[in-house]
Amino acid sequence: MTENSQNARTIIAFDVAKKKLDICADDVFKAPAIINNTKPAITKLLKNIKKKAHQLGLPDLFVIVEATGGYERKVLDICIELEIECH
Repeated sequence: MTENSQNARTIIAFDVAKKKLDICADDVFKAPAIINNTKPAITKLLKNIKKKAHQLGLPDLFVIVEATGGYERKVLDICIELEIECH
């Protein structure tokens, strides 16, 4: 393995709004493009992505969230609960 592949991550990005989240994820996850900005919707999505990444042997997940006046807080809190690195 090269140094770069040892540090590889599977990145999921969220564009945040008050009521919805736009998601950018690799097609392999079959993630929806938009979900509600609610705890149940976010939890379900991240659990499914984490499970699929593990099944495929992909590198650790890393979630990137746009800072939007606090509306991003749910995503960050759920990432912490699910032990997913985030920024």
